[in-house]
Amino acid sequence: MRRFWPLLLLSIILLVAIMAQQARGPEKQVRSAAPQRIISLAPSLTEIAFELGLENKIKGVTRYCNYPPAAKSLPRIGSFLDPNFDAIVQHQPDLVLLLDNTPRISQQLQQLGIPTLAVNNETLSNIDHAIDQIGDATSTQQQATTLRQSIQQAISQIQQKVAKQNKPSVLLIISRDSDEGALSNRYIAGHHDFYQSLIQLAGGINAYPYTRTAIPSLSAEGILQLNPDIIIELFPAADEHPFDLQKIQQQWQQLNNISPLTAIHNNQLHMIEADYTTIPGPRLPLLLKNIAQLIHPGLNWEDS
Repeated sequence: MRRFWPLLLLSIILLVAIMAQQARGPEKQVRSAAPQRIISLAPSLTEIAFELGLENKIKGVTRYCNYPPAAKSLPRIGSFLDPNFDAIVQHQPDLVLLLDNTPRISQQLQQLGIPTLAVNNETLSNIDHAIDQIGDATSTQQQATTLRQSIQQAISQIQQKVAKQNKPSVLLIISRDSDEGALSNRYIAGHHDFYQSLIQLAGGINAYPYTRTAIPSLSAEGILQLNPDIIIELFPAADEHPFDLQKIQQQWQQLNNISPLTAIHNNQLHMIEADYTTIPGPRLPLLLKNIAQLIHPGLNWEDS
C-alpha cells in the first residue's frame, strides 16, 4: 500500500483543486448538544480534534490518521475518499468531521441521519476557521481559540525572523510520480493553497510565477526554465513512501549536468521527510520552520 502513496496523494490534491473551483453547498447543521461520539474523516481533522481535547470522544478515524500516536489505536473506517459507511453506522456517531470537498460523502451520511460538519483546510485562513468551527460544534470554543492563537504565534515568530532577509526563489515540490526513472513531471506548489503561504511566510518567493493552475506540474525542461535559487522536495515519513532519496539526488545532479541549475550548483537542493508535510493541520508551524531554516540557514533558529 505504501508504494501507492504518491498516486493517492496526487489524486487527493487534484480532487481538492477541482472541487475548490465548484460552488460549495450550504454548511450542514449539527446537533446543538455537544457530541459524544465523533468520527474523523481526515488526518488534519483528527489532529485538530485531539488538540481540542476530544480524544475520548473520537470513535473512528481513517486508515491514514496516524498522529498523534494515540490515534493509531482507534477503529479504522476506511479512507476519507472511500469511507466504510457500515462501520460508521456501527459506531453510532453523533458527529462526523469531514472536508467540504467531498459532498457525496456528506450527502450519504446525511441520508443515514448522521450529523456532519464539513470544513475547508485549503489555506491558512481556512484552517483557522476550521478550528473555530470544530470548537463551536463540540463545545470546545476556548480550546479552539487557544490552539488557533498558538499556531498564529508560532507562525508570526518565524515571519518576523525572516522579514528583513533577501527573498530567494523557491521551487516547492509536493508530489512526484512513483517511478524512479528520469526526472519527469513533478507537482509543485502553485498560488492557491497553504504551501504558497508557507513559502512567503518562510521568506521566499514562489519560483513558479503563473497563477491560473491550482496544482501545476513541471517537466525537466520547465524546471530548467524556472531555474530556482532553492529546490525543496516534500516527502512523508520514511516508511510511508517508496522513494530512495539518494537516487532522487542523483536525478537532480543528472539534470544539472544537462543544463546548470542554480539551486544544484549552490547546494540548495533540500528534502523534508516528515509525516506532517502533507497534513494541513496544527503542525503546520513545524513545516513552516523546516522550510524557513532551509531558505535562511544563517539565522538563529534555536529560539523559534
